[in-house]
Amino acid sequence: MQQSRVTRELSLSYGCPYSLFALLRITLSESTWLIESGRHFRALHPDLDPARKWLENRWFDYRPVAGVLRAFRSEQVDVATGKVLQKTELTRVIVNPELPAALFDAPPGLR
Repeated sequence: MQQSRVTRELSLSYGCPYSLFALLRITLSESTWLIESGRHFRALHPDLDPARKWLENRWFDYRPVAGVLRAFRSEQVDVATGKVLQKTELTRVIVNPELPAALFDAPPGLR
Protein backbone atom coordinates (compact mmCIF):
# COMPACT_ATOMS: atom_id res chain seq x y z
CA MET A 1 0.00 0.00 0.00
CA GLN A 2 1.41 3.38 -1.02
CA GLN A 3 1.76 5.97 1.71
CA SER A 4 -0.19 9.24 1.36
CA ARG A 5 1.86 12.37 0.72
CA VAL A 6 1.25 16.09 0.93
CA THR A 7 3.15 18.50 -1.34
CA ARG A 8 3.61 22.22 -0.72
CA GLU A 9 5.36 24.78 -2.90
CA LEU A 10 7.40 27.69 -1.56
CA SER A 11 9.22 30.47 -3.38
CA LEU A 12 12.49 31.55 -1.81
CA SER A 13 14.93 34.33 -2.55
CA TYR A 14 18.39 33.27 -1.40
CA GLY A 15 20.09 36.53 -2.37
CA CYS A 16 22.88 34.62 -4.09
CA PRO A 17 23.94 35.72 -7.59
CA TYR A 18 23.52 32.20 -8.97
CA SER A 19 20.12 31.54 -7.40
CA LEU A 20 18.29 34.83 -6.98
CA PHE A 21 15.07 32.91 -7.15
CA ALA A 22 14.64 29.27 -6.26
CA LEU A 23 11.51 27.20 -6.17
CA LEU A 24 11.17 24.67 -3.41
CA ARG A 25 8.61 21.89 -3.35
CA ILE A 26 8.51 19.80 -0.21
CA THR A 27 6.73 16.49 0.18
CA LEU A 28 5.59 15.36 3.61
CA SER A 29 4.44 11.97 4.76
CA GLU A 30 0.78 12.39 5.64
CA SER A 31 1.06 9.81 8.45
CA THR A 32 4.24 11.12 10.14
CA TRP A 33 4.46 14.70 8.76
CA LEU A 34 8.20 14.17 8.25
CA ILE A 35 9.77 15.70 5.16
CA GLU A 36 10.38 12.93 2.61
CA SER A 37 11.70 15.04 -0.25
CA GLY A 38 12.29 18.56 -1.47
CA ARG A 39 12.75 19.81 -5.03
CA HIS A 40 14.84 22.84 -5.88
CA PHE A 41 15.34 24.58 -9.21
CA ARG A 42 18.97 25.70 -8.93
CA ALA A 43 22.55 25.00 -9.95
CA LEU A 44 24.14 22.05 -8.13
CA HIS A 45 27.65 23.58 -8.21
CA PRO A 46 27.32 27.11 -9.61
CA ASP A 47 31.08 27.68 -9.80
CA LEU A 48 31.47 24.62 -12.05
CA ASP A 49 28.19 24.85 -13.97
CA PRO A 50 25.74 27.74 -13.42
CA ALA A 51 22.91 25.99 -15.31
CA ARG A 52 19.88 25.59 -13.08
CA LYS A 53 17.86 22.37 -13.08
CA TRP A 54 15.44 20.46 -10.91
CA LEU A 55 17.22 18.66 -8.07
CA GLU A 56 15.47 16.52 -5.49
CA ASN A 57 16.72 15.88 -1.96
CA ARG A 58 15.36 12.75 -0.31
CA TRP A 59 15.59 12.11 3.42
CA PHE A 60 15.45 8.69 5.11
CA ASP A 61 16.16 6.89 8.36
CA TYR A 62 14.76 9.41 10.83
CA ARG A 63 15.97 8.89 14.41
CA PRO A 64 15.36 10.84 17.61
CA VAL A 65 18.31 12.97 18.75
CA ALA A 66 17.88 15.28 21.74
CA GLY A 67 14.11 15.24 21.30
CA VAL A 68 14.14 15.98 17.55
CA LEU A 69 13.71 13.50 14.70
CA ARG A 70 16.63 13.85 12.30
CA ALA A 71 17.29 12.15 8.97
CA PHE A 72 20.46 10.07 9.11
CA ARG A 73 20.51 9.35 5.37
CA SER A 74 19.87 11.58 2.38
CA GLU A 75 20.51 11.71 -1.33
CA GLN A 76 20.29 14.33 -4.04
CA VAL A 77 18.92 13.31 -7.42
CA ASP A 78 18.81 14.97 -10.85
CA VAL A 79 15.06 14.89 -11.51
CA ALA A 80 15.44 14.79 -15.31
CA THR A 81 17.74 11.77 -15.38
CA GLY A 82 17.04 10.06 -12.05
CA LYS A 83 20.79 9.92 -11.42
CA VAL A 84 21.86 10.10 -7.77
CA LEU A 85 24.36 12.96 -7.58
CA GLN A 86 25.21 12.99 -3.88
CA LYS A 87 24.64 10.79 -0.84
CA THR A 88 25.03 11.57 2.85
CA GLU A 89 24.96 9.16 5.76
CA LEU A 90 25.33 10.37 9.34
CA THR A 91 26.85 8.04 11.89
CA ARG A 92 26.07 10.31 14.85
CA VAL A 93 24.77 13.76 15.73
CA ILE A 94 26.12 15.77 18.63
CA VAL A 95 23.81 18.59 19.69
CA ASN A 96 25.34 21.80 21.07
CA PRO A 97 28.84 20.46 21.80
CA GLU A 98 31.19 22.49 23.98
CA LEU A 99 33.65 24.30 21.69
CA PRO A 100 36.68 26.36 22.69
CA ALA A 101 36.12 30.10 22.12
CA ALA A 102 39.47 30.32 20.27
CA LEU A 103 37.97 28.22 17.49
CA PHE A 104 36.09 31.33 16.38
CA ASP A 105 39.08 33.71 16.43
CA ALA A 106 39.95 35.38 13.13
CA PRO A 107 43.05 33.95 11.43
CA PRO A 108 46.31 35.84 12.05
CA GLY A 109 46.54 38.88 9.79
CA LEU A 110 42.77 39.36 9.58
CA ARG A 111 42.21 40.76 13.05
